Amino acid sequence: MSTSYEVGELPAIKIGRVAEHQSESGLKIVALRHTSVPRFHIRLKMPGGKAWDSHNGNRARIASSALMTGTKNRSDAELAQELQGLGASLSAGIGLDHLSLSGSGLSANLKDYLAILAEVLTSPAFSRDEVKVVKEQTKQGLSIRRSDPSVIAHDRLVRAIYGSHPYGRTTPSPESVERVRSRDAHEYFKAHARPDHAVLVIVGDFKPAQAIRLIEDAMGGWRGRSRGRRPARAPVSDRGTTLLVDRPGAVQTNIRIAGPAVPRSSPDYFDLVLANTIFGGYFSSRLVERVREERGYSYSPRSSIEHHRRASVLKVSADVATEVTAAALVEIRYELGRIATAPVSQSELDAARTYIAGTTALSIQTQAGIAGYLSTLYSAGLDASYLRSLNKRLAEVTIESVSEAAGKYLAPPGLTTVMVGDSQQTADAVRAIEPRLKS
Repeated sequence: MSTSYEVGELPAIKIGRVAEHQSESGLKIVALRHTSVPRFHIRLKMPGGKAWDSHNGNRARIASSALMTGTKNRSDAELAQELQGLGASLSAGIGLDHLSLSGSGLSANLKDYLAILAEVLTSPAFSRDEVKVVKEQTKQGLSIRRSDPSVIAHDRLVRAIYGSHPYGRTTPSPESVERVRSRDAHEYFKAHARPDHAVLVIVGDFKPAQAIRLIEDAMGGWRGRSRGRRPARAPVSDRGTTLLVDRPGAVQTNIRIAGPAVPRSSPDYFDLVLANTIFGGYFSSRLVERVREERGYSYSPRSSIEHHRRASVLKVSADVATEVTAAALVEIRYELGRIATAPVSQSELDAARTYIAGTTALSIQTQAGIAGYLSTLYSAGLDASYLRSLNKRLAEVTIESVSEAAGKYLAPPGLTTVMVGDSQQTADAVRAIEPRLKS
């Protein structure tokens, strides 16, 4: 029977004292002093991403893209000039679950920076002219994305695993963007950009108590409750469907495989993380060794665990030449089946957890890195204790617990497979190993 690491072999991650504050408006403020440079990094996340938008995510896309094009008091150019004068940056983003604002600046200018942030949140302009420009840019971007085979593969995969759930929506048509008016984008932003479920993380060269006080002063006028309706929990298909999407003349096939995973709060999460890492989560993984090094079928086969607010999913991807599509699928499924049914070695397990511990430590060395990590945790309902205990949790994982997790989540019969390529060249060979193939 295998034993876990001695906890001392993986030293605890030290990040300093994280100050937390819940404002009267509901805004969660998380502040950490990090004095590597005289700057700060800020991350603000608000529930209300593309999956929360019933209009194919287009209102959310336009709201995010048009947010920094001016406020009621400043034009786009004036806003950019003011930020530049502060040695600062501020940008908006959109994901499946969140609207976000992120940026950085000189610590000496934090008060003035927060005033701009508050202005953007409370009085965005969403002028017709600026929204018109944003819509054209969005349409061009969607046109490009819809012709990208990796995007096509992603779209068909999420549709297969999520079905009619908002997470299963595919990339919308450029024409659909035209129906979004500036008023629609503004209303969407007002409905979702509220402090009651928002998380603001700030990391930098300051005293946390002082930073929190400045944020409270600046954000005093940001009030209200979000009116967005969050998506229901998303069940991830485990029916093992295999789908071939025809892309005539394609010289390669984009293989995507996915199945249910568990959130970071799950008791067996770290068991699955290590199982995934050994299988395909880093360059020394089994998948890379077999599919890239031994067979030469794909340059960068990989696997990962993807988290959303309402679902977690394990994904495997490999782009291979058309003529080796079936052979590559056989090798990928072989490795999935092997890790799902036979124990990993102690050396594989030790190498995987050392890799995770090392890459995590590297990722939080900078202000931006630790701000991003904490933002992800707190937005998922976790806190800094997750990071502090990460190495301890890794050390407690055993060969047996990895095998159990792999058997639950990496077994091929429960995974959905999507392949995008030239079906005329690949269908017969794939059907020989997968008689239930759909197209």
